[in-house]
Amino acid sequence: MSTVLQGKDMEAGRGGGQVNNPGVYRSVCLEVNMRTKVCVCALQHARYISDLEGGELSKKMIRRVDGLGKNMDHTSEVSLTSFESLVNMVQDIAQVRDAKIAEVNTLKHRWAVQAGGVRADISADDDAEFIAVVEAAGHADVSLVAKLEELRAEQDAQTSLLDSLYSWLASPTSLMYDTALLRKVHQYMDKVLHLFIMQLNKCDCTVIHASYSRILFATTKMRVIPDVQHFWESLCNQMRSQKVLQPLALHDANCMSELYYAVMWLDPANWAGIPIDAETGEVIWKAKSSWKIADFLPPAVRPSLILYAGELLVGPQRELHKRICKLMLGGVEAAPEDAAAAAAAAADAANEMPCGGNAELDDDGEPRDAGMDVDAGAEAAAGAGEAGGEAAAEATPEVAAAALKSAELIEELRDYIKDDFFLDLRRRILYYIDELQVQQQRELPSGVSSDTLADLPDSEGSGDEDGPAAAARKVDRMRRHLEQKWSFPALPGRRSPPGALDFEFMRALVQVLQLEECLQDQVVSLRERICKKLHVSSFAAGIGFENPCFPLILRDVACPWCCSSSHLDVCSHPTSKPGHWICLHCKRPYDKDAVQARLVDLLETVVQAWQSQEITCRKCKGMKKSLLLGSCDCFGLFQARFKRRTSRCYCGSCGRSLHHTSCSGWEKCLTFTRSFSEVR
Repeated sequence: MSTVLQGKDMEAGRGGGQVNNPGVYRSVCLEVNMRTKVCVCALQHARYISDLEGGELSKKMIRRVDGLGKNMDHTSEVSLTSFESLVNMVQDIAQVRDAKIAEVNTLKHRWAVQAGGVRADISADDDAEFIAVVEAAGHADVSLVAKLEELRAEQDAQTSLLDSLYSWLASPTSLMYDTALLRKVHQYMDKVLHLFIMQLNKCDCTVIHASYSRILFATTKMRVIPDVQHFWESLCNQMRSQKVLQPLALHDANCMSELYYAVMWLDPANWAGIPIDAETGEVIWKAKSSWKIADFLPPAVRPSLILYAGELLVGPQRELHKRICKLMLGGVEAAPEDAAAAAAAAADAANEMPCGGNAELDDDGEPRDAGMDVDAGAEAAAGAGEAGGEAAAEATPEVAAAALKSAELIEELRDYIKDDFFLDLRRRILYYIDELQVQQQRELPSGVSSDTLADLPDSEGSGDEDGPAAAARKVDRMRRHLEQKWSFPALPGRRSPPGALDFEFMRALVQVLQLEECLQDQVVSLRERICKKLHVSSFAAGIGFENPCFPLILRDVACPWCCSSSHLDVCSHPTSKPGHWICLHCKRPYDKDAVQARLVDLLETVVQAWQSQEITCRKCKGMKKSLLLGSCDCFGLFQARFKRRTSRCYCGSCGRSLHHTSCSGWEKCLTFTRSFSEVR
C-alpha cells in the first residue's frame, strides 16, 4: 500500500520503467522522445526477447492429456496464449505497414526512372516535393499520384494502430485492458529499455532519467558541432544493427526532442538545463528550469533559490566553455579589446550594485558580498570573454581539435568549482541569509510603519475628504501583499506543515547544492554555518531535506491527443491551470474528467483495501475469526495490517486530523490525505 499508492518506488527509481540518477552533468546531454515505440519494440520482437531469456513463448501450452487437449497456462498470471495472440496481432500490423512502405518506395523508384532521375536530397517521406519534381520534368501522372496517396493512407493507418496500441492496453476504459496482460507487457518493455540503456553505456553515456516514453542521457562530448552530430549518427547506426531496437527509429527528425549543454537533475519535477539551438548548435546561456520545490516556498525567497541553482549550473559551464575555446586556439588568450571591454563591463556592473562595491565582514569575520543578487558584473565579464573566444574559434575551425581532453577539463573544472567559484557563492549565500532575516523583520505586517506606507503612490482619489480612506486602503493592500509575500503557499500535495522560512530555504538550497558531487564536504560546512546563524543544531531532527511534494502517481495515463501514455504525478506534473495537466509530448492538456475518475478509483481502492484487511494476532499470527473476540486464544492482541495514521486526513494549514471539524483554518486551506489522494 505504501509503496504503490505513495509512489515510493518511483522516487527510488524502481517502478514502471523509471530510472532516476540525480546529479550535475557537465557535458552535452540529449533527450530522446520515444512515445510508445518501446511497447511496439517489445511486442514486435517478443519471441526474440523470450529466446534470449529461456524461451517463454516457445513452450507448448496445449498438451495432450488422456487424449484431450489441455491448456497448461497458469491461472494466477496472464495466459501466454493470450499474450502470444497479442504478439501475433502486432507483428501482422507491422508486416502490413512495412509492405506498404516497400510498395511506396517501389512506385517512387519506377516513377523516378521514367522521369530520368530526381534529386537525392529529397526526403523519402516527402511525397509532395517528389511529385512536384517529377511533374516539373514533364512526367505527370494522375493515376500514380492517386496510387501513392492511397498507399500512404494505408501506411499511416497501420502506423496509427501501432502508436495507439499502448494506450489501449493501459487505459482502464479500453476493452483490451487487462492488468495481468499489462504487467506482462511491462516486463518485456523493461527488457527493451534495459537493452537500450546497455547500448548507451557502451557509448560511454550516462543515463540521467529513463522511462517508457523518454530518456535523458549525458554524453562525453563537449562540443555540438561536429562531435554530437557524429555521435548521434553513429548511435542511430548502432541501434539499427540491433534487431530489437530497430522499431525505435532514432533517425526520425522528431526523435531527439531536446539538447542541453549541461543538466542539473533531481527528479522529473526538479531540474535545470542549458539549452542548445539544434539548428545552429549555439549555446543559449539562460538556464531552462523547473523547480517544484521552489513553488512550496514563499514568493520572497523563491527567485533566490532558482537564481542560486541556475548560477551553480551556468557559472562553471561558462568557465568550461571558455577553457575549451582557449584550448582550441592553442593557449592564445582573448583579444585585448575584448578583455578591456569585459573589465569595463564588470566595473560598470560593480558601480551599479545597490550597496556599492566594497565588501564587509560579518560577526564571524566572513566577508560579505555587496548585494543579495547574483554578481552581474562577473556574468558580463564571462560573457564578453566567451564572445571573443567564440569569434576566434569560428575563425580557426578544427584547430587543435584532437587536443581536447574531456577528462582533464572536467578535473580542472572541479578544482575551479571547489575553490574560486564556491568561495564566492558561499559568501553571497551567507550574506543573503543575514539580509533575509533583516528584511523579513522589516517587511512583516507588524513591522510596517505608516511612514513607509505614506511614500507609496496612490492611484485612487487624492481629495481631502478621501485622504484618510485612501490611506487606510493603501495600508490594507500593503498588509495583504506582505502577508502573501512572506507566507507559504497553500498547494495541494504538501506532506506536512512547513517550519520557519529561513530554515526551509536552507534545506532546499542545500539539497540543490549537494547535486554537485565534488561539493559534498563544502556544502556540509555551509549548512553548519547557516545553522549557526539560525541558532539551530545541525544534528537536530528534520535537518535533512525531504521533498515537500507528496508523490501521488497515476500510472499509464493516456493522452487523448497524441495517444501516448505516461505516469502522471498529479502533485508535481506541469499544469496550465489548476486541474489541467499538460502532456509532455504534445503540450496539450489531459482529459480532466478522466484524471478525476482515476483519482476517485484510487481512493476507492484504498478504502476497499482498508475495509478488507486482515486482523491478525501479534503473537501467533492467527487471523481474527469473530468480531466479539477482544484477544486471541494465545492471549495475544489483534492488530490490523495497515496503520490508522497512514489513512487519516489532515488539515493543510495546521496539520490537525479530520475529526477536528472546529479547526479555524478548515475552510481556508486544502485538506489532503497523507497516504493516497487529495480530498479537498
